[in-house]
Amino acid sequence: MEPTLDIPSAPPPLEIVLVATADEREALAAVLGRLDATIRLREEFAQGSVPQVVMISLDAAGLDSPGVVERHAQLAPTAMIIALATKPTPEMTVGAMRAGAAEVLSLPLDERTCGTVLAKIAAVRAMRQPSTTDPGQIIAVLAPKEGLGATTLVANLGFELGRIHPQRVALVDLDLRNGDLALLLNVDPPQSLADLALGVESLDAVFVHGSLVRHSSGVSLLAAATERTRESPDLTAAHIEHVLTLLHAAHRVVLVDAPPPHSETALAAALRADRVLVPTEATVPCLRATWRLLEVLARLGVPERALEVVVTRYEPDDAQIALDEIADALGRPVHHVVPREDDTASRALNSGLPVASVRADGPLQQGIAALAATMISSNNTHTAPSLSEPWSTQ
Repeated sequence: MEPTLDIPSAPPPLEIVLVATADEREALAAVLGRLDATIRLREEFAQGSVPQVVMISLDAAGLDSPGVVERHAQLAPTAMIIALATKPTPEMTVGAMRAGAAEVLSLPLDERTCGTVLAKIAAVRAMRQPSTTDPGQIIAVLAPKEGLGATTLVANLGFELGRIHPQRVALVDLDLRNGDLALLLNVDPPQSLADLALGVESLDAVFVHGSLVRHSSGVSLLAAATERTRESPDLTAAHIEHVLTLLHAAHRVVLVDAPPPHSETALAAALRADRVLVPTEATVPCLRATWRLLEVLARLGVPERALEVVVTRYEPDDAQIALDEIADALGRPVHHVVPREDDTASRALNSGLPVASVRADGPLQQGIAALAATMISSNNTHTAPSLSEPWSTQ
């Protein structure tokens, strides 16, 4: 049976309050009117209605501009405050931002700049429309070791889920040193998670949405960094929790790639996630590392029902360690198996294509599709035995 597509309904008109002189309001109305017929302009707050945007002319406000911005930010705490000025100085910009403005734009306002800002707001509003079938979920993938194909798994789960939830799947790359999700998606992110760390105090849904890069499939990516670096940005667990919360509000599925070594931010993602996939493979060293990671996650308080073991690169005919032996070693069942198909995985990686585009009928794609099918509903729960003794070769 084909899953039902969840297509959000159109959002109501974007309500904008203009705090400006009569001439400025007329000029702004002309620009906004050419952008979108679903915009509703007001000169003041309407009773029983909360605006999504408040545009404030700093020229009209004069010396009291910080106070005017702050008062309107308090009146409409959920609105985006856009400050406007003919010649915004650095001091004016800093004052407006500290008072609550999210943007400071130059007057006269041009259509391109205004359109870019409002497009972000409209996109976030559209994605925020509540789902009637599924509240969405955050899924973190924590690999105990590198080289298990976890990033390939995240990317292709994203592609598969993107078919079910168009425009509603976001990937997050937490590999701040060697993040490869952008490479696998063959996209060039203009901003990244590293950039969000620089302005976390003013982080909101619009800012996060503007940092996403969209793949042609409709899947969005929040890249780890726009360039490789050996120095991680000053990200904290609180930063990651806030980013994931904002993404969760706007997407049906948020997939997080959290490779080793597991930092504070990776573990924070695991605690925030609804499901935590732990990839492993049928080798003694990997199973030992997997057991240790499961122990850490259990001690941190990740619910046992949220932890799911995924055996990757599995070859039933050649495996020296069977699936039931893996389950005994880890003290919990194997929830999912992704077969080994190195040639297909390599071709997909090197070409920046989904595995399904390389070989749709292969065992690797079938394994990924089967795993993705369990993610269509957020109500999946698993019961598993408690962790037992670590893997031993004695």
